Amino acid sequence: MKCTTCGAEVMEGTMFCTSCGSKINPTASPAPSSFDNPAPAPAPTSYSNPAPAPAPVNNYQQYNAPVMNTPQAQPVSYGGYSQPQYQTQPYNGGMMQDTTPISPIGYIGYMLLYSLPIIGIIMVFVNALGSSANINVKNFAKAYLILFIVGFIVGILTTIFFGAVFGSLANELSKLS
Repeated sequence: MKCTTCGAEVMEGTMFCTSCGSKINPTASPAPSSFDNPAPAPAPTSYSNPAPAPAPVNNYQQYNAPVMNTPQAQPVSYGGYSQPQYQTQPYNGGMMQDTTPISPIGYIGYMLLYSLPIIGIIMVFVNALGSSANINVKNFAKAYLILFIVGFIVGILTTIFFGAVFGSLANELSKLS
C-alpha cells in the first residue's frame, strides 16, 4: 500500500504514513454489509477426527506514531524503527551566537586588555553589554565588570575607614602636643 500524499510504501492496516505523518485513506472498497449477502449456514462438522489446530497468528501490528511536520524534526532510525526528534533549538532572536571556547592565552590577553586604564574599562563595557561578542568573552567581561565594581566599592570603603582612623589618630596626636 502506498501513501496518497508522499507516495511512500506503508504497511497494510496502518493509519498514518511513517514518512510524512498524513492519515492513510484505505483504497480498498468497503467491506460488504452482512444484510446484503447473508452468510451461508455452516456445514455440519464431524467431531470424530478433529483437524489439527492452526499455528498462532500475530494479529497485532506495530503502531507507528505520526511524525511531526516541523523543520527541525528528522526521524532517527534504530534498526528499522523510526523515532522522531522533538528536541528543538531554543529561539534566540534569529541570531546565531559564537560559542567557541577561549584558550587560556586568550583569557590572559583579555585580562591584560581590561587592565589598561581607560581603554580597558571601555572594552569591558563593550564586551559585556555588546551583542556581537563571543558568548564566552561576554560572560568573562561581565564577571570582570562585577569584580571591578566590587573592588571599587571595597576601595572606597577602605579609604573612608582608614581616613577616619588616621584622622582621629592625628587629632589625638595634635591634642598631646
